[in-house]
Amino acid sequence: MRHVGPGLIALALVVVPSDAGDREIMRITGTMQLPAGARYPARAQVKIELAKIEPGKVITFYRVVGSQELGVIKSTPVQFKVPYTKASLKNAPAASLVLCAKVYDVGASPRKLLYEIPLNEAVPAFTDAGQPRQNVTLALRTPAPK
Repeated sequence: MRHVGPGLIALALVVVPSDAGDREIMRITGTMQLPAGARYPARAQVKIELAKIEPGKVITFYRVVGSQELGVIKSTPVQFKVPYTKASLKNAPAASLVLCAKVYDVGASPRKLLYEIPLNEAVPAFTDAGQPRQNVTLALRTPAPK
């Protein structure tokens, strides 16, 4: 059996990530408003996305940096809290982050898009001062026929 002599030093290294604050979960909050007289279907799927786009350009690609999905609508208006991390916003100017939403009838086969805020009409997710919007109202509409 070997013995460890007094010359051996045990070293423990603790690494604290410098970007720990970047992992903090933030939320953009608000409510969804359907067109006048519209109702949610019995089997609804609601999807709200925080997306990064290139403002002022034709939207050919976007990246989702936060989202929330709801499957059971208990009361209206539907409230949402879209989570995101500070790290997901790196290199993303506030003007490039928008909210879009869709409501599907999943009782239909195939599922049917009933209401939306299309990406080209998306709502700014941050204020001009770069702060996340709170209590924003997303006014959905019936999708345009294809």
